[in-house]
Amino acid sequence: MGSKFSLEECQRYAAHLKQTGQGITNPGGYATKIYRSGEADALVEKFLNPDPMIDVSKCPDCEGKGYYFPDPSKPETVRCKHERLRA
Repeated sequence: MGSKFSLEECQRYAAHLKQTGQGITNPGGYATKIYRSGEADALVEKFLNPDPMIDVSKCPDCEGKGYYFPDPSKPETVRCKHERLRA
């Protein structure tokens, strides 16, 4: 099947993983593997085309705090994914 990305793009992604300490010790080998298999295409896509920055302070759920109370009658908080900002 193979990747929809070029070998060079896979190499850039693998080098990024090594530089950021994400467990890749042989970026050339990893790049070749994901290029041949296409197994990391979603991750390469996200690396090459990151989501635009959003202003979380405008989130109607958490108001930029990063958490909110889904049920005000209970004291449990939930980590906010800012889904209403992305819509």
